[in-house]
Amino acid sequence: MTVLVEPFSSVYDDRSRLGVILARGRSGFEAYAADDHSLGLFPSPRKAAAVITTTRPWVAVPSTLLARADEVIE
Repeated sequence: MTVLVEPFSSVYDDRSRLGVILARGRSGFEAYAADDHSLGLFPSPRKAAAVITTTRPWVAVPSTLLARADEVIE
């Protein structure tokens, strides 16, 4: 899938991109995995980031990823 809008945020584990989060206005935030498939719409970027990191169970969810997503909207 080709994404035609700028990403709201990218989610990384070290130098590996795990996915991106797109702001969808009133619909919320859409999470995409690294292979560009949609993981769904979420009410906050923090929840979208959590889903991106848990789609790969061997990758731990660092609290810094979640904190960065919250800082962007505050």
